[in-house]
Amino acid sequence: MGEYIPYDGRRLERIAKSEKKKGNVIVLAGGSFDPIHGGHVYFLRKCKEYGYEYLNELLDKPEVESVILFVNVKNDRRVSITKGEDRPVFDQGYRARMIASLDAVDYSTIHHTFNQSPTMELAKINKPDIMIKGDDRWMRREERELRKFLGYKIRLEHVKRKKEISSTRILQGMNIFGALNRGHVNILEENLYAK
Repeated sequence: MGEYIPYDGRRLERIAKSEKKKGNVIVLAGGSFDPIHGGHVYFLRKCKEYGYEYLNELLDKPEVESVILFVNVKNDRRVSITKGEDRPVFDQGYRARMIASLDAVDYSTIHHTFNQSPTMELAKINKPDIMIKGDDRWMRREERELRKFLGYKIRLEHVKRKKEISSTRILQGMNIFGALNRGHVNILEENLYAK
């Protein structure tokens, strides 16, 4: 089980540096995860597997220990922009904590930006060895721009989506899509995670 880290660039950078110092490979992925479903679990497990494949290529380097998966969960505003005004169904804090609870995930966070790629912004901070996106392959232009933005050569992978599973299809199947106003299933952090 991983850990949800409220977004703090300096703290996330310290965590990534500490993990790299231990000899761990850093993998970064992101998404909306609203609502979370089996396709997301599959995606995140595949992300971790890509990390271990990369690790196996480095086995001649004894300083490499394990794979650490960071996941950026899109903030509520960005989900509304990309998925529609009815979304998200679950608030960002709930989604980030659900993602952190999965066995494949080591850290989750929520980047605050909504007008550019929050996962790219997080990559600038934690400098992953591998960055993975779901479904679509990286276009060459994207690869060039990302490597220029980060300032180093990063390995880029993608995980093909399981077409039969999607958040939108699940919501439509439940016959609630469009009937829910954003926030109706808003689960407040302070109620769920009160100390």
